[in-house]
Amino acid sequence: MDIQHEKLLKKYAPVWVQGVGRSPLHDVITRFDFDGNIDGRDNVVNSSKMPLTANIYGKVVAETADSYYLFYGIYHARDYDKPLREWFFKGAAHDNDFEGAMLNVARDTGKIRAIETWFHNIFMQCAHSPRSHGEQSIDARINVEDGNHPILYVQQGGHGVRCFQKADETTMSEGPHQIYRVAEQADNAVTLKGLFIRYTIVAFDIFLKNANGPFGKDSMFAEPFDFGFKNKLIGKYLSGDFKNDTSWARPKPPWSWADKREDLRYGSWYFHPAYVFNKHFGLGLSERYISNSSFRTLLAIKQKDLDEWVMGTREEDFMGKKPNGIFHNALDKFNRWFYRVLELLFFHFG
Repeated sequence: MDIQHEKLLKKYAPVWVQGVGRSPLHDVITRFDFDGNIDGRDNVVNSSKMPLTANIYGKVVAETADSYYLFYGIYHARDYDKPLREWFFKGAAHDNDFEGAMLNVARDTGKIRAIETWFHNIFMQCAHSPRSHGEQSIDARINVEDGNHPILYVQQGGHGVRCFQKADETTMSEGPHQIYRVAEQADNAVTLKGLFIRYTIVAFDIFLKNANGPFGKDSMFAEPFDFGFKNKLIGKYLSGDFKNDTSWARPKPPWSWADKREDLRYGSWYFHPAYVFNKHFGLGLSERYISNSSFRTLLAIKQKDLDEWVMGTREEDFMGKKPNGIFHNALDKFNRWFYRVLELLFFHFG
């Protein structure tokens, strides 16, 4: 990891407030290859046999003249739900889980402008003001610790990530939680029973190294997918054992994250974050990259190709087509208005 990038990632490393439910082992944040291999098919079994060091993935995804885009990814060995839901709905639980967040940081002031978190197939927007000039409403206020470390809340079981709010203080009082803070040394999160856990940031490079395959037995990714980059196949899901092929529930790397409420192409959020943050928040920032290793190395394309690609139509995908019609469109407009009002209230009082 580049030394300058490592310093940036540590400086803005989030505080993760992790809910702990009926399966504490599977609410532990660790690394995908904790068992010494990249095959996700044996992770659930191996998670009960060995230490789980508190590690969180970090990557400076891109830099522009005015911004840094910092990605943080958290891995859990299993996504789980209430027993009755798991019995009725086979897709309610699955092996492996990967969630996270991206920060937009101003290069001139060092201030966090905006955060987007991944929360059950939608992006949640966090800012310092409740007013959005973009296409998405603001879901939550950014709260920080020690000036630079945003506080994020992680659900038990399903592990959806959102910015920590006042309402989460009540949630913490109702059940066990653990708080992960960045440090120089990581704890074994299985044996440590206290409230606070130290974590270290590990390079996201293992994901990028294996994104193009091979795909098959012992692979890190499953189901290669054509995202529209000159027929280049990229792993769509993390490998693992699934009781049912419910695509919306399967664990995905960040280039497969796409909000089901909009039409942005899969990969836009990770490969072209400046475009997406401008679209969601209306920030009016530069979209010309000084560095963006994802599209230049992983995809081997130029910026003009990326700019053309992001304007294209979302592929037939596992979430299905967005309903279209006079009634669907009217309902969609009403929902957007309603959520803007609701989230404004939540921003100030939630």
